[in-house]
Amino acid sequence: MNHQGDIQQQMSDAEVMTTAIVAVLYFGGNFEKARKDLSEPQYIPKMLSQSHFNRRLYRVEPMLLM
Repeated sequence: MNHQGDIQQQMSDAEVMTTAIVAVLYFGGNFEKARKDLSEPQYIPKMLSQSHFNRRLYRVEPMLLM
């Protein structure tokens, strides 16, 4: 897909997409529950805030629809 993420971002686009997929599969589409559950240090230690996560999710959404 030739996608380049911003080098300053603390959470990768893959982690954002993974959180979205986990939300749909295991939390009935509730992104906040998935975000809180995956913010544990062993999963995604640099989880974004709810607002920032939603903005990033809308930026990577076209890649999820492929």
